Amino acid sequence: MNIFLLCKAVAIIGVAVVAAGSSTTFDVAIYGATPAGIAAAVAASRTMQTHGRTANVVLLDPHARPGGMMAGGIGFDDVDTALLSAAGLSHPSDVPPEVYGASLYTEKTEAVLAHYEQLGPAAATLSKHGTHHEPHVAEEVLRKLLFDANVTLLLNHTLIGVGVAGGASLGRTGAGINATVRIVNASFETDVEHNDNDSGDNDVVVTTATIAAPVWVDGTYEGDLVSAAGAPVRQGRESRAEFGELNAGVVLQDFSAHRFQRGSTGEESPRLPAMTWRLCFSTNSSNRVPLTAPPAGYNSTRSVCTRACTYARTHARSHARTPARRTSKVANHPRS
Repeated sequence: MNIFLLCKAVAIIGVAVVAAGSSTTFDVAIYGATPAGIAAAVAASRTMQTHGRTANVVLLDPHARPGGMMAGGIGFDDVDTALLSAAGLSHPSDVPPEVYGASLYTEKTEAVLAHYEQLGPAAATLSKHGTHHEPHVAEEVLRKLLFDANVTLLLNHTLIGVGVAGGASLGRTGAGINATVRIVNASFETDVEHNDNDSGDNDVVVTTATIAAPVWVDGTYEGDLVSAAGAPVRQGRESRAEFGELNAGVVLQDFSAHRFQRGSTGEESPRLPAMTWRLCFSTNSSNRVPLTAPPAGYNSTRSVCTRACTYARTHARSHARTPARRTSKVANHPRS
């Protein structure tokens, strides 16, 4: 019987720490260590250094690892191969500067490819010129980009409050967004591991810290920072009719067949889109962790499975092998 196991992670570059209860000032602060947030942080820091200034940029994220979905399970970059083929290009490294420019994405793909070239020609080929990767490899590459740019990375920092100047909030006025308001600081709750010398156990101590900066960037997927500052937000899905978008509203898609399924109405809904599980498996015994029991605190009753979810279980799909004898991803389709 074949048993699949989750891949091990590798050593990572260290993370800066801000003293508990402290207030620290930076020139630029970004909340959300997604690929977009990382790009903003690196670009800001490099720009400051180019102009002879000391880099003073901080990137904060509520999670324990940076990289967002790119380092959290999605091992295939969304490169539009159809457009590349139409342009006579075979892969991203063929794209001329006028298309991508000297982009951070190009740097990322080159670094990923270099990693797999060290493992051998087969791994390099499977990486598709750096557009296919294991999550931990993407994390390594993104961390190094931040480290080389001298960006302060603060993980496990969850936003709990935002301070603004120039008005009560970023809320909408009759002429649009209140442009006179700006974020000046934000407060965060952070989990710090504390060693109890008496018992030898490590306890998690929750503390707070305040970060001040004249420039703030929201790098989160959901707009958490600007939402906390009072900007108008929307949860759920707008209707298909509102903006004339075919895929808007309540939609269940069979991505393998590229068609809508029963239950698709296109109506607005306050519900969030369904979740897709993305896992990385390995046949390499030296690079995997056995799954012998459910994770601590796992409770199956917290998950609600609809008829579409039940259908999807029989249609879970696995992509082709990724570098280093791994298979990714197993996707629970369909999703809305």
